[in-house]
Amino acid sequence: MTPAFALAIALSFATACGDPAAPAHTADPATLRSEPGAYNAMAPDSAPKLSSGAYGVVKLTAEHQFEGEETASYVAQGAGTLLVSRGDWYVVTARHVVVPNPGVREIDGVTLGPLKRLRTRVAISSLGVEPTSLRYSTEHDVALLAIGPEDRARLHRIVNLDPAAPIPLREDEKAVQPGHTVEAWGYPAKHLPQLSKPAITTQQETYFVLNEALQRGYSGGPVLAPSGSGKAIAGIIIRAEDEDDQTLVLNWSLARSLLTGGDATEVALGSETTHGGLPLAFSHTLPAAPSQGD
Repeated sequence: MTPAFALAIALSFATACGDPAAPAHTADPATLRSEPGAYNAMAPDSAPKLSSGAYGVVKLTAEHQFEGEETASYVAQGAGTLLVSRGDWYVVTARHVVVPNPGVREIDGVTLGPLKRLRTRVAISSLGVEPTSLRYSTEHDVALLAIGPEDRARLHRIVNLDPAAPIPLREDEKAVQPGHTVEAWGYPAKHLPQLSKPAITTQQETYFVLNEALQRGYSGGPVLAPSGSGKAIAGIIIRAEDEDDQTLVLNWSLARSLLTGGDATEVALGSETTHGGLPLAFSHTLPAAPSQGD
């Protein structure tokens, strides 16, 4: 990892937990460039053997680039949850944290004009772990990042687990009850995960509502609800609505359903797919924006 990319992750630029079409913070894309594999991976066999289930929270940093008549980028920050399934490791997060919104037309005063191409790159934690693939729902605001064996040991060290006896979080959607106080975890422009304790106000078929508009950086983070004598993962944070002072949380079962495919799009690192009618590249690095006259 180059020093510039490590610095950009540590600075923790944040985008809105709400409308991803209106990025709140921008950064020079040149500060986020690195070469693929520039960090030293640990031996794959040094990663612990974890039981299937959801574990701790991690920070996500993504750079979204939009190519139109002009080219511009912004840096998004959010959170995710480590999910292990049959020996495979993933990070579950909100789609808008890691997938560019094709509806964006202006960034930091730059009018893009008709878009021609989208690009994204994603780093997990300040270690800059790169996911090997990106899978996202075409219906719900949820995405799944696959973690390669060479990065699991490093990721495990910072995912807020007990290294001596890591135990997956309980999964119990019956724990979602209006009136209950829950734990919402995220990275609102902080290096360490932050905890907020709002209450559930209403419950719908696919989501539930919290009585607080969470800060930027909570998007994609887990919500834990009381369950028996402990806590269960109940959903992931997808949108804050400042005007109504509330936050929407997608049910955990829908987030987990990406493991079995369903109505989803998948793209491997270094490859392309189509998103919103535009080519979307999932990249190691982003090309420099053309200068005036190019």
